[in-house]
Amino acid sequence: MGLLNIFKNKNKECNKIAKLGRYEEALQCYNKILDKYPKNAVSWYNKGLTLNKLGEHEEALQCYNKALEINPKNGNAWHNKGLTLNKLGEHEEALQCYNKALEINPEDAESLYNKGRALNKLERYGKAVKYYESALKIDQEYFEAWHSKGNALLKLEEYKKALECYNKALELNTKSEYSWNNKCVALRNLGRYDEALDCINKALELNPESEYSWHEKGNLFQKLGKYEEALKYYNKSLEIDNDEETWLEKGRTLKELKKYSESLECYDKALEIDPDFEEAKGAKEELLTLMDEN
Repeated sequence: MGLLNIFKNKNKECNKIAKLGRYEEALQCYNKILDKYPKNAVSWYNKGLTLNKLGEHEEALQCYNKALEINPKNGNAWHNKGLTLNKLGEHEEALQCYNKALEINPEDAESLYNKGRALNKLERYGKAVKYYESALKIDQEYFEAWHSKGNALLKLEEYKKALECYNKALELNTKSEYSWNNKCVALRNLGRYDEALDCINKALELNPESEYSWHEKGNLFQKLGKYEEALKYYNKSLEIDNDEETWLEKGRTLKELKKYSESLECYDKALEIDPDFEEAKGAKEELLTLMDEN
């Protein structure tokens, strides 16, 4: 049997173990190959994938680098290196990896999509939309691209276009609580409150423990001026997750009810979690001025 076939067969054995979710065992399997054949780019790549599964992203990155030293034309390695850098918060570097992957395969919808995600993380929402659109030209049924395009359009305050994206996403996956939730956000901003309520209720049917959806339901009732009900939903969200943005919105709601001391406590809670939270700082300053005047 030739050396190439030995590599293939041994990698297949390791891949089978990894597919069963036995990642530590798979890792040992790849290490055995690499001890004998340290120039085997495929094993370095597969080891990187396995380390990602184990949450060992720094080590995975080193494996992708090894694989790419040996074979710089491996588009999958560039793509997964980009994914790993995204997980590590290195979004600019991730962009360079997706560019490399796209030089090798310009029609790779996944690399186009993930380049959009990296741009989204860098708050370059207009550019992110373009890459999501490029991915969708290749694959019109790419659920994640429709959803993420909607998210970027929300950030750009293009609510009608965002709504169209969430509708497309939900045609492909009616069980996406996140798409129902964000469709609610778009509808709320368009003043279509009854439809928004239907959407957030669907999100909560799918996941009654979603702090994000309870928070958004609070936002909707706050917008409707139903402050007591809004408080109930913010409290529900805070039971699940001690989130600074929910404390902020609870504080704003209490301020509308003229419960200033309680409102101040909420702003302080938000600032305990994130002392650099500018919106909470501003809301607290406004409230203290109002309290002084009264």
